[in-house]
Amino acid sequence: MSSCASNSRRITNKCSSILVARDIRNTCAHGGRIYTSNTARHFQKLIPDTEIHRQLFIPQNSTGNYIIGKTDVLAILITLKCFSSKSDFRVIKKTFKKAYAKMGCQIPTPVLANIGQEMGLLMEYLQML
Repeated sequence: MSSCASNSRRITNKCSSILVARDIRNTCAHGGRIYTSNTARHFQKLIPDTEIHRQLFIPQNSTGNYIIGKTDVLAILITLKCFSSKSDFRVIKKTFKKAYAKMGCQIPTPVLANIGQEMGLLMEYLQML
């Protein structure tokens, strides 16, 4: 692959990621819930496959597409990891973990697991990010 084609693909991937972030931001700004994005409403764009998807060992369907991490909370965390500095992402991750733990004290574990699945975010993935 030529350097120009490689650069073009990187730009396209970043633009796709930004469009997903915009879509999720707009959902939140208008009172929508992103933790049910896969069932309540499909975002217009998918983030591209990343090295992070592979490193997290996210399962793929029969056509080779990742089954989570494309239009859900995990997707936005992957996007934030790609665009944030390491220190900024550590703060984001710590804040998210703290909120998730607080929620875990307030609701039963099976319900919390269900919410994690709806969000496309299992705690193992958050630990590995």
